[in-house]
Amino acid sequence: MEVRAFVQLEVGAPDADVRALRELFREVGVDAEISPGVIELSQAPSWLFMINVAFASFIVKLVQLTTEVAYVALKDFIRRAVDAHGPAGGHTGAVEIHAQESPVRIYLRPELSDEAYRALVELNFTDLPAGILGWEPERRKWFHDSLEGKRELG
Repeated sequence: MEVRAFVQLEVGAPDADVRALRELFREVGVDAEISPGVIELSQAPSWLFMINVAFASFIVKLVQLTTEVAYVALKDFIRRAVDAHGPAGGHTGAVEIHAQESPVRIYLRPELSDEAYRALVELNFTDLPAGILGWEPERRKWFHDSLEGKRELG
């Protein structure tokens, strides 16, 4: 199964970060087109980069490379991606995943709990309208925020 990802970093991302991310995707067997963006994504006190990928296929690909369960493989990939990009001005970063099978965006950080990653890989969000998936640690649930309002998932 071929999995293709499109990755956009912020303007001025160091070449070393681009190379490190390219290597990470190569290691997990994902064909990735990685490029610095044309807009500044990191004006906030942390940085962000975007991955456009078929989420379910991406999870399957990660699991094929490890003896770990799906949520551990995903969390490890996100940690490695954030580490590969490196700190920007001393700030930590996040990964924004655009799931190709759904018009949702998912923001992931290595600091999210195992429970959050476990719940995410078990979600079926293919029928959701455009919006953002976010984790509410107090309620220990993923939520979907869209123009139709915010609703709890799972």
